[in-house]
Amino acid sequence: MAKVYNFTAEFSDFVWIGGGTGRSFNKPLSVVLGLSGQANVDIEVYKGSTKVGTVTTTLFQGAVNFPIGHLTSSGGLYRIRLSNRRYLRPVKVTSGSVYYT
Repeated sequence: MAKVYNFTAEFSDFVWIGGGTGRSFNKPLSVVLGLSGQANVDIEVYKGSTKVGTVTTTLFQGAVNFPIGHLTSSGGLYRIRLSNRRYLRPVKVTSGSVYYT
């Protein structure tokens, strides 16, 4: 059964999920982003200090589930960073969730 980590965030450039340099999640499966307004972000997945892949959301609004399990199928601990692709418009995540094992 998957575990859930809930968060909120507001950022112009990027933010690590879990604050600071990011919280580690065991084999994260997906990231749900619920927004105030619109955003276009990259969901960057790191294993240690190595970026293993990116999911680009394109412009969206509301709440959307973005699968990332294809990037974490080898298992282990991963950190997730959200990067704003519309630099002049801040992103406000009002309800975010990471599903992990």
